[in-house]
Amino acid sequence: MLTNKQEIIRQVNEVIARLKDRTNKRPFTADFAEVIIEDGISGEEDERIRELIRPAKEIKARQPYDPVREKLNRMKQMVGETYKNVLFTGGYRERLFYKQAVFMADFEDDYEGAAQFQMYFPNYQMMSYEQLRTYFTWRSRVRRGDICQTDLSYVFLYIYELINDIGVSDGEDGLNKLIHIWKAYKKYTNRLDKYMAVWIRDYYVLNKCRTTFDELLQREPLLQKYYTVSTDRYTMDYYSRISVYNIKKSIFYTPENEKMLNECFNHIIKKLNELLGKVDRKFNDLIFDRSSQFTWRPFANAIFYMRPGHHPRNTKLVELSEEMIFRYKNGRWTYCRSGIYHANGRYILEYVFRRMEQLLRRAEKFRYKLTASDKKIDKGLLDGLLPGIGSKGFLEAIDKAIKEYYVNSKRTVIRVDESNLERIREKALITQEKLIVPEDEFNENIIISRRNAPEQEGAREESFPSEDILPPELVAEVMVEATREPIISGADANRDVWRDFAGSLEPVELTALRNILEGASAKNMHEFAKAGGYMLEVLLDGINQKALDFTGDTILEFTDKIEVYDEYIETLRKAVECEK
Repeated sequence: MLTNKQEIIRQVNEVIARLKDRTNKRPFTADFAEVIIEDGISGEEDERIRELIRPAKEIKARQPYDPVREKLNRMKQMVGETYKNVLFTGGYRERLFYKQAVFMADFEDDYEGAAQFQMYFPNYQMMSYEQLRTYFTWRSRVRRGDICQTDLSYVFLYIYELINDIGVSDGEDGLNKLIHIWKAYKKYTNRLDKYMAVWIRDYYVLNKCRTTFDELLQREPLLQKYYTVSTDRYTMDYYSRISVYNIKKSIFYTPENEKMLNECFNHIIKKLNELLGKVDRKFNDLIFDRSSQFTWRPFANAIFYMRPGHHPRNTKLVELSEEMIFRYKNGRWTYCRSGIYHANGRYILEYVFRRMEQLLRRAEKFRYKLTASDKKIDKGLLDGLLPGIGSKGFLEAIDKAIKEYYVNSKRTVIRVDESNLERIREKALITQEKLIVPEDEFNENIIISRRNAPEQEGAREESFPSEDILPPELVAEVMVEATREPIISGADANRDVWRDFAGSLEPVELTALRNILEGASAKNMHEFAKAGGYMLEVLLDGINQKALDFTGDTILEFTDKIEVYDEYIETLRKAVECEK
């Protein structure tokens, strides 16, 4: 009895030693039987245990031929040659997986069993006979369109095959199959989400797909949770979240003005991009930092074999968006994270928003004025980035775009049916004398054109241009740098909204504002707020909100330090003094 147990232990230890021996030229090439050793083995079980530890080939010789088992054994035996080829080069697991996956690419099964399988980074080599048959049977059903629930490790194994282009005809097909398994399996679990959103992006970058990434996002709402569709990207809403000044919190941003503000901002960005295109720049080059590049390793947290086809012969640039730029150059892939904002970019956005709102407020005769200052913008940096344009040309282009939008938005266009054109001409002769009036009496452009007119002889368009509809003082202000004015002037000055604002402040808010105006540091203000039972950020937001309600603008900014806008400092000092 004792001898038998010692023999068992000795033989098992020999197997373990061979597994550890790296000098073995062909490790893992033999078939192995599964050995289970339990405590309390009886003498009657000795012979059964001896049978289990005999070489698998002796057991196999007495079994009927099984073509499926033979196929799976041949797949597992690939480990020897692959191990030898990559022993000193790395990537053993990935290359072995890919080689075995290609070997089993067209295999189908109809196994009736259902073996459980739980494993990190699942791969064929570590799976038992029953697990392999369970997986390939499930995969066969998936390929026929029947995606049923199974252990998640089987699902990940299938996804590993897809990202390695196993069972796909081309990049478009692989992309669709990745999305299909993700969408279909969401009814069972959400655990695929954090992996699939990134892996689908990586697959798109490495493979040729007919669908653009934007088209893919618009087609697949599931991806829109992780990536922004271009129609929603770089709009006023997007930029306002980056800007120091959030225009959406302004009292001028009303439901009535929302459309005008959005359209005007889009027009500004369009015109700036046209201007910057002359020096091979885009507006976002001034906002985002594109200098940081990182080595990109696709399909992190997956088993993926990077094949020679994934290394283009020439430089390759894949720009999924302004914030996702992948580049292959000099033998390596890099990833540019341009979602990092320049501090100067935030100040540029602040100026664009405030300047647009300033001029539109005046054009619409809004009761409260607003000022815009370009002092925070690093003009030297702009001059270097925009040769031939410079900061001066850049700022002038903003004013010009605002004026152009407003003039066009107020222009009235009347389209006349062609059948009535002759009648209109006859009436025009009668009223011709009335139409010839001094130019300054025109308040809008009237454009008369025929509707649905094909190009033919006699077809024409009549227009009656007039002077700009903007008041002369606004036109002059738009075309040149406007003089900065206090937010309240003229008739509104009698109301003294600044005093009203100061009077609305709680004692702790009023004291905080006085301290800030006297030059208190952010550290001192943190201590002040804490002593009063406040968070500094909440305290300052409350002050800004009240300023917005009474004056139409915020008055201070809090980053690593607290700054009061220069144009309001003296006005605020007078207002808080009155509250003493």
